[in-house]
Amino acid sequence: MKLLVTLLSLVVAQLILAAEPKTISSSPDSKYAIVVDQDEQLGLVYRLQQVQPEQMLLQIKSSYQPNSPTDNSARNDTEAAQVKWSIDSKSVAIDEYNLRFKGEVFAARIIAGDKAERLIIPVSEVVKTSGERWVRYRLFCDTGWLPDGNLGLSIIGNAFVDKVSGTEQTEGEIGYDVTLKLVPSLVIISLRADGE
Repeated sequence: MKLLVTLLSLVVAQLILAAEPKTISSSPDSKYAIVVDQDEQLGLVYRLQQVQPEQMLLQIKSSYQPNSPTDNSARNDTEAAQVKWSIDSKSVAIDEYNLRFKGEVFAARIIAGDKAERLIIPVSEVVKTSGERWVRYRLFCDTGWLPDGNLGLSIIGNAFVDKVSGTEQTEGEIGYDVTLKLVPSLVIISLRADGE
């Protein structure tokens, strides 16, 4: 019986590892796509691919990785990411927000038809610029790429507030809208509290 369970586990593991690549988004001009796939070294990845001829331009490791060979939840969470393309199809942002405070926002741009680079989002600068003492936070790509080529994000979370009694407490969820400009990397050009 133990041997049967072991064999069954191996078969299930092979099926998970052999999962087909899945396109989760195509660029507005249909020349590029974001594909979720399994990489031997990195695990689950987002691949930025040129469609014709099919060519991988860049891959980014997903924040969600399986805990065991039979764990399908990581792939499901990776495939549920929201993808935002710029109007000209040259920039893309991937937001793994489906689990609220887990996951990350990734960004990339196509340099030439067959070359791409990952854009590093300056998370620590956003946190510092907000002036908040965050207990927990996460960037979200709810706005996406703006017509002027800037990237609209928000930072949402809980931060410490000083109370008259001298004890620190956290306030309810707060947020800031963030605009990043690509010059040649992403830099903050505005950060304002929600509703301002």
